[in-house]
Amino acid sequence: MSNQLQGWEKYYRKHPDTNRHIVHEDAKGLQRLFKAAHVSKILDLGCGDGRHLKYFSKFGYQVFGFDISPTALRLAEDWLQAEGLSAELACGDMTDLPWPQAFFDAIVSVQVLNHGYPQDIQSAIDETLRVLKPGGWFYLCLQTGPPPDPAENPSIQILAPNTYVIVSGEKEIGVPHYCFSEEELIKAFSHFNLETGPYLDKRGKTCMLFRRPRL
Repeated sequence: MSNQLQGWEKYYRKHPDTNRHIVHEDAKGLQRLFKAAHVSKILDLGCGDGRHLKYFSKFGYQVFGFDISPTALRLAEDWLQAEGLSAELACGDMTDLPWPQAFFDAIVSVQVLNHGYPQDIQSAIDETLRVLKPGGWFYLCLQTGPPPDPAENPSIQILAPNTYVIVSGEKEIGVPHYCFSEEELIKAFSHFNLETGPYLDKRGKTCMLFRRPRL
């Protein structure tokens, strides 16, 4: 079991419903955008235990969830079923998504894509380009900026330039975090058109809305 998988598994086994009812503050606006754009299929990339799966399912979209943690997906499935909702769920690594080319109308990824090393994150971004339809939407929210200072936060260990891992505490133990600058993040999405952002949400996370160019 990889350190990243082990870290998320431990978290979801210990905290099966932490903040699961709180969707991101942009979810309502995204739903209006997706409705106006006639979006049908939405992928929640790094869906966890299902908060955004449930939200978008309520509006009748075909919802798909992908996560590295089997426990998170089981929790999501149980919750959706209890609410009379459904989603297609898949477990694995973001660098290898199990859907065909140009399958989704929209992708939502909240505080997920910075978990990894730069080359793996770029591979995951390339995979989202592959599975997103031309003209499809990609909403991204993640932490940017310099890594924490280990001298001030002893739970942090620096692994490589702009890359750290949490070594103690309650959440994300062993999960690598890469710290993008906003400029670097835009460059990583150079094959997309930046429609909105970057801007900060109420928690200080960087948010952007991209769109895959039409052919």
